[in-house]
Amino acid sequence: MVRIPSCSFSGIGKAICSKLLTDYDDTVVFLGSRDASRGQQAVQDLVATCGEKVTNRLHYIPLDTSSNDSVTAAAQHVQEILQKQKIPALYGICNNAGVLGAGTVPELINVNFFGPQRVNNAFAPLMTQEKEPQGRIVNIASGGAPNFVQNCQPDDATWRDYLTAPWTIPDGIPKLNKMVQQMAQQTDKHESYGRLRMYGFSKAALNAYTWWLAHEHPQWLINSVSPGWIQTDMTVGQGASKSPEEGAVPPVYLLMSPDIATQPAQGRYYGSDCQRSPMHTYRDPGEAPYDGPDGP
Repeated sequence: MVRIPSCSFSGIGKAICSKLLTDYDDTVVFLGSRDASRGQQAVQDLVATCGEKVTNRLHYIPLDTSSNDSVTAAAQHVQEILQKQKIPALYGICNNAGVLGAGTVPELINVNFFGPQRVNNAFAPLMTQEKEPQGRIVNIASGGAPNFVQNCQPDDATWRDYLTAPWTIPDGIPKLNKMVQQMAQQTDKHESYGRLRMYGFSKAALNAYTWWLAHEHPQWLINSVSPGWIQTDMTVGQGASKSPEEGAVPPVYLLMSPDIATQPAQGRYYGSDCQRSPMHTYRDPGEAPYDGPDGP
């Protein structure tokens, strides 16, 4: 039996929960949201669309990924449910929570980059250690990530190099975190880059973190993925054309497909067509999968 915590109350996150519940009848889904009323409404909507049969397989968890205390409390809540339902462990984590237009740039980076780290760190003790099936972590990235890297200017050469080949970052995640925190405080960069580019930066850094996390935890299958340019509250007025249901396909593929377990490496970034993509340059969906290096 499979158990997936997923973070969101609407848009892609809600569609991910729906696809897991309807396509995989052995799943138990934890839907996390910082807004209690909207999270509970999402659960009611999912029961209405997926049927009463999913009622005992779907749980709302209060979760604000920008807050250490909230994430810690959410992990404790999930642990209590697992024990009550005699579920031995979590199978997977899907980090979908993200922001683009709301709040300050430091807040954007806090949610988009540090938020998944909080969730992964807090929920990791609950994850399965079994070899079959292996646990999985999926971090939701964006096509804006490789766009950021390929458009780095000469004064951003260090970022370009590190985000192209994350394995070259000395000391791995601690060094990456320090650099991202410094970027979060550079208001001149925020102004010159613009908000959309800072969003791409946060997701490019998330891809680099994903590579390191996968290599620190080889017992799990860990990757990042772009869902595509999806019509959500976050993309209103920006020309997004794909539905949340279409956006749910790539992350659910990484969470559930047996193909991922047969890949020669983890810590990869996948495009919205479920094909491996480069971290340093944008690959259009439908183009040949990226076959570049996975590490040193």
